[in-house]
Amino acid sequence: MRRMTRWPLAFGLIVLAPLGLSACDNNLWQGPLAVRGSDQSLEIAVCTSGPIDEIVANYRNLSTNLDWVHFWEAKAPLDVSRGDVFVNGAIAGAQIGRYTLPELPAGTEMDVAFYLNDSPVASAVFKVPTTGLPADEWLHPDGAKRPEPCEPVN
Repeated sequence: MRRMTRWPLAFGLIVLAPLGLSACDNNLWQGPLAVRGSDQSLEIAVCTSGPIDEIVANYRNLSTNLDWVHFWEAKAPLDVSRGDVFVNGAIAGAQIGRYTLPELPAGTEMDVAFYLNDSPVASAVFKVPTTGLPADEWLHPDGAKRPEPCEPVN
């Protein structure tokens, strides 16, 4: 009889606990964002529409530093449209708290998030491929490179 009472406990720990933990991690939601760039520019495309009031971006080079470095922060009430592209942190009418064009060698991770009232509207983590950040294609959070920043709407 004692073994049967452990089965529900084991099931709960193995199956249900990870579900509860994942609900708290905003970085598990990957998108809808895309990036591309070169040594002189960084472009970030948002693939959703609606109001936002803050944009935050960080990067970390896993080979040299595990700490996230804050490189972009902008605060302003904005209505973004699907396909809007932000180049080098420039946003008309926004208060740019910080923008520094980061060096993004292969393997660097970049975390970008668009917020409304401290809740993420769009959030993604990108890993720079071995060939570097693409200049002519858009890098998506899953590592795919595509000619368009946003997936087609069905």
